[in-house]
Amino acid sequence: MSKHAHAAARREFDELLGGCINQVYSLDCPHCGHHECDREFCSQCEAFAWTDEVDEHEDERLHACEYLIAFDIFKEQLQAGQVISALEWTEFKHALFNEPGLLSWLDDVGMNFPFDVITPKKAIDWLKHQLLETCINTQSE
Repeated sequence: MSKHAHAAARREFDELLGGCINQVYSLDCPHCGHHECDREFCSQCEAFAWTDEVDEHEDERLHACEYLIAFDIFKEQLQAGQVISALEWTEFKHALFNEPGLLSWLDDVGMNFPFDVITPKKAIDWLKHQLLETCINTQSE
């Protein structure tokens, strides 16, 4: 064992659940906080599962934020009299069609789609309308 290794403690014990006695184990490392067990109900495992779920959704939310920022950049480019890259617009549309849940996450992070925008096609039509409004507002100023 290296001088930096730490021993985890494994416990085997009986647990009474619903009138049955079950033999279960837990493996805990006080140094790194690792925990695993085969108990029917475990508050530590529940906490880890909840954290993993939050982290998974955080990644989706951050990914949607990247697309929200990209759309804001499209509008800024139009306001500055520039053109939007056809490749970037195509990638944006491709993501809406091929990434499950992106449409919902975009709405959650601030895209504010109208109530009837529930498909990628309707979302793209609405986004094109927003870009057209940006062009018209820029020209009228």
